[in-house]
Amino acid sequence: MSYKKLRILFFSFLMTSGAWADGQLSLGATYDGWNTNYVAPAQDNGYEGLVPVAISYRFIPELNIYSQGEFMIASDTSTSGGSNTTYTLSNFSDTVLGGELSFNTFSLKSIFNAAINIPTGDTTWNTKEQSSIPPTQFIDSRYSGRGLGASGFYGVSLPDGSGEFSAGVGYLYSGAFNPSYGNVTVLTDAVARCHAPEPLDLIWTAQNYHDLHDSFMGSPDIAALNRAFFDALKPGGVFLVIDHVAESGSGLRDTETLHRIDPIRMQ
Repeated sequence: MSYKKLRILFFSFLMTSGAWADGQLSLGATYDGWNTNYVAPAQDNGYEGLVPVAISYRFIPELNIYSQGEFMIASDTSTSGGSNTTYTLSNFSDTVLGGELSFNTFSLKSIFNAAINIPTGDTTWNTKEQSSIPPTQFIDSRYSGRGLGASGFYGVSLPDGSGEFSAGVGYLYSGAFNPSYGNVTVLTDAVARCHAPEPLDLIWTAQNYHDLHDSFMGSPDIAALNRAFFDALKPGGVFLVIDHVAESGSGLRDTETLHRIDPIRMQ
């Protein structure tokens, strides 16, 4: 696999208004291009051009209001078995709008940051990527409309000799107010403790079953995990696995590097 990357970063002040208020507009540009040959004759090539934008305005020294997002133009074409699959995107990402307040908790320097996620992104982005085969380092979920969400963070700096250290606590909640996902419940647990609160009609994993064999997953018991998946299904339920195909006979050789798996290891 080969890829080329060009980054141009710059920023400029949008407004300065003395000691009581100032503003800043930050812009950047990134170009990523790739051309791959994972397993002949499968090929993949594409590019992404990104323009991140951030605007901030400090009304008073203690209060900063900001907004940020990113515009992208992208295309990817995969060729396998004589057929081409192409996805394209030209859209703005989800938009984050927030504010940061600096103050003292007793005598300790503190900050509070609150923000909302506005789903201005392309909700079809993930589907387009999953139908193609872009390199994993280029997969980006920021362009999916994740629903109206909110986040909050409180941090405090504590003195430590001649220096200081910080502690903080935060909360992020996104998508719960999106009516398109009103019947979706998100469950999070360690992979080895995978379970469902009720029998399921379908378990579906797309392009990540091979990761179960990778070191960062902590070497779970794959056989036990598969049994847990089937035990969670209703009678007649379906366990659907979609993944990138490695060279026949390669086994688990390419799961860490090319993120592909020999189908025989999925049976």
